Amino acid sequence: MATKVLTLQKITQAGLEVTMEAAEENLQFVNNARIFLLVDNGSAAPITVTCSKQIESAPIGGLGTVTFADVSVAIPAGEARYIFFPQDVYSPSGRVTATLSDPTTVTAAAFELPLV
Repeated sequence: MATKVLTLQKITQAGLEVTMEAAEENLQFVNNARIFLLVDNGSAAPITVTCSKQIESAPIGGLGTVTFADVSVAIPAGEARYIFFPQDVYSPSGRVTATLSDPTTVTAAAFELPLV
């Protein structure tokens, strides 16, 4: 499977002119608590974006042990979705890899919110 490493685009007070990139079967990008992915499905059929969890479970405060699930986002034909992947669950190594069910006529971009 081909992998597209997305260029991280930083949102500033001056604004951001978004640059969408042609997708491959796998999309990879750096991740922290301020990163999100935009996937635009330009095809005539729905697609699914999937990201596998990197850890199974973890103790969370007064909640006890929480079990995590893979992320699976359905994007209807001609629509776009913003997707967030919590860093500790989906990219403890600092990178996320999201898999597309069909990358044909799909574009994507990775964005970073400013640290305030």
